[in-house]
Amino acid sequence: MVKPGDNDEILLVAILRFLKKTQDEVAEILSIGKRKVVAIEDWIRAEPLAVVEGLFIDYRLKKVIEDTLSDIPDIEPRDLVRAARIAADDVLQHYRKDYSPSIKPPMEEPSAHPLLLPGNQIAERYSEHWARLGRVAEALKIGLEYPKYREGDRVSSRYGGTVWGNWSFSMVQFKGSKFIESPEIHFSAENNDLWSYLMKHMDDEFPGFIVDFKKFKEIAVGRLKESSQETNREDPWLREHPMNLKLREKLWLVIERGTFKGSCDICKDLN
Repeated sequence: MVKPGDNDEILLVAILRFLKKTQDEVAEILSIGKRKVVAIEDWIRAEPLAVVEGLFIDYRLKKVIEDTLSDIPDIEPRDLVRAARIAADDVLQHYRKDYSPSIKPPMEEPSAHPLLLPGNQIAERYSEHWARLGRVAEALKIGLEYPKYREGDRVSSRYGGTVWGNWSFSMVQFKGSKFIESPEIHFSAENNDLWSYLMKHMDDEFPGFIVDFKKFKEIAVGRLKESSQETNREDPWLREHPMNLKLREKLWLVIERGTFKGSCDICKDLN
C-alpha cells in the first residue's frame, strides 16, 4: 500500500484522532484534505504491523509533538498536554487488533531532544531546575486568579508540597527620599530569584508573553485605580479577563507538562 503521507503527517493524524478529534477537525488543524486523513488511517490499519511499529516509537511521537504540533496555532494547550502523555502503545492498540503491547527498551536517536534520551547525566539537574521554575509559574498563576489569599494560605503544588501565590495593589511607591503617587500591581511570584528565568522560558515558547503580561498589569492597574484602592481583594472581572485567561492557560500548560522550552542562563550552565 502506498504511503499516503510523510512520517510526521501520519504521526500527527494518529495523535489527533486518538485525542478524539473528528476527521474534519484533523484536516483543518493540519491543513490537509479529509481524504488524506482517511487514507492515513486506512494505511495504519492495513500496512504490515512491523512497518507501522517501526514508525510509531515513543521518541518520534514526543519529537513531532514538541517540534510540530506545539507550533500549530489552532492547537489548544490542554490538547498539547494530553498529547504529551500518549505512548506508542496507546496509538497502536487503538488502530491495530493484531498488536500486543510489550515492554521495549528505550530507543535513542541523535535528533531526539537530549533530555528524552536515557542515561543523560544532566537530566536530573534539568528536572530540578524545571521543578523550581514550575513552582514560580504556579505562584504566578495563583496570583492571576486574583484570589483573596492571606500569606498563610497555601495550595498543593504539582511538584510536591505546597505553594503560595498572591497579588497586591498600591497607589504609592517610595522613590528617592519620598513617597509619590504611582499606582502599581505586584505579584508575589515577581519576588522570586527565578522570576527572570521563568519569563525567559515563557517568552521563548510563547513569543510576546512578557509584553502581554505587562499589558495586562496596566489593565489591572486601570481597573483597580478606578474601582477601589483596597489591596489584595478578590476580583472576578480581572480573573476572567480574556488576556488573563490566555496567560493562565500558557502557565497551566508548562506546569502540567513539567518541562520548559527555550534556554535561560541557568540552563546553559547545566550543559
